[in-house]
Amino acid sequence: MSSKTGVIEMYGSSYELRRFKALDAAPNVKSWTKRHRVMIPYVAEYRSHWYIPDILVEMNDGKMFLEEVKGYVRDQVTFDAKNKAAEALCERRGWVFRILFEKDIDIVL
Repeated sequence: MSSKTGVIEMYGSSYELRRFKALDAAPNVKSWTKRHRVMIPYVAEYRSHWYIPDILVEMNDGKMFLEEVKGYVRDQVTFDAKNKAAEALCERRGWVFRILFEKDIDIVL
């Protein structure tokens, strides 16, 4: 359960759980959720798909971050297409998209 929101959030990996704990512990984070309902269309290898990023974070100063927690990249083409689409959506909304690999998971800026 998030100490920021009081909501039970389901994690999909140990990396996500670590990120949840880091976000809860960070005094500059107002709230975060995995239940954000942000679905991003993207095209990879000539086919349309939908992508749901891992976490939406709201900072105390009002900044919004859409985060993707990654252990590794299986398919570089799909990974790049998802990231490009997520960056475009975030730019339109005034948010920041960030990809967090293991070395970044515990850092909250």
